[in-house]
Amino acid sequence: GKINFDSKTHRIVLIEGLYVLLNKDPWCQLKSIFSKTYFIDTEDDVIIQRHKTRMTTQMGLTEEEAETRIFGNDMVNAAFIKSNTSMSDHNILRTDA
Repeated sequence: GKINFDSKTHRIVLIEGLYVLLNKDPWCQLKSIFSKTYFIDTEDDVIIQRHKTRMTTQMGLTEEEAETRIFGNDMVNAAFIKSNTSMSDHNILRTDA
């Protein structure tokens, strides 16, 4: 209830997030307010490489530290999202790096 939209003023509203299309409560309740949904997926090896690059070049982590974080947290979360997101109208698979 913190953000209000007026359908006469706001014709298109984009909502982005890892959990907004989960088929689990409370997230699954959001589906009823969306007119169209898209799930943009990426192959795991692309996710890993992007994360590793960002963590080593922008966050200052070593490759070992980045891999620990990627495989201990980020890819666990990615697997959860992929296996529990089933409410999208359109699925898009990005395969490019």
